[in-house]
Amino acid sequence: MRKARSRAAPPKPPPPPEIDIEEQLDLWVKAKRAKDFATADRIRGDLRIRGVEPEAARPNWLSGEGGAAAASSSAVPLPPSAPP
Repeated sequence: MRKARSRAAPPKPPPPPEIDIEEQLDLWVKAKRAKDFATADRIRGDLRIRGVEPEAARPNWLSGEGGAAAASSSAVPLPPSAPP
């Protein structure tokens, strides 16, 4: 009689090395402005792995207001509430 083999899930890849999120967001903005889309896409992918959505963290990257000086944190601001 043969023993049933259990299929284990493939091992997870090691976590990416720690990065400074704000610094990476600034580099993403610079790459986008320089039209270096390969670099921008790579940085965006790295940030998304860590749960950061660059377009939400730096929504005004094109206008020049998307750098770290404009955003004190990577939190996405909530829209203003409507008056009752």
